[in-house]
Amino acid sequence: MWFLFRNRQSTGRLLMGGFITIILSLMIDLIALSSGLWSYPMIFSPIGPLLFLPYHFSLVPVAIMFTLQIKPKANPLLKGAIFSALGAFIGMNFFEMIDFYNPKGWSTIYDFFIYLFLFLIAYWFSNMDGFKKISDGY
Repeated sequence: MWFLFRNRQSTGRLLMGGFITIILSLMIDLIALSSGLWSYPMIFSPIGPLLFLPYHFSLVPVAIMFTLQIKPKANPLLKGAIFSALGAFIGMNFFEMIDFYNPKGWSTIYDFFIYLFLFLIAYWFSNMDGFKKISDGY
């Protein structure tokens, strides 16, 4: 879906935001899983049950990339807060309801701040002005 509806002139910038989202969400998740803060009752891949969660490689980065390109001149804190509220209070509760995610007492408000952090970092990376074509040289 993202390939169909993305802003083609901003593909590189959006991908940068998506890739940083993948890296950070995997790091946060691995730290939380190893600390026992939450768990995933489902196993998606026997060779890497924690690293191959479809959630990290598709849902979160694509949602952030879509959100980044909607109203690009809007206040990023407001956009991030709306995205985070939807992700934390609706998305995570849905995943808990279908037994995809076991929060083990983890508060949804913490998820809100994690999503806000992910969005703002992705926003910052996708709006960097330091990009220059490699063929332009030094």
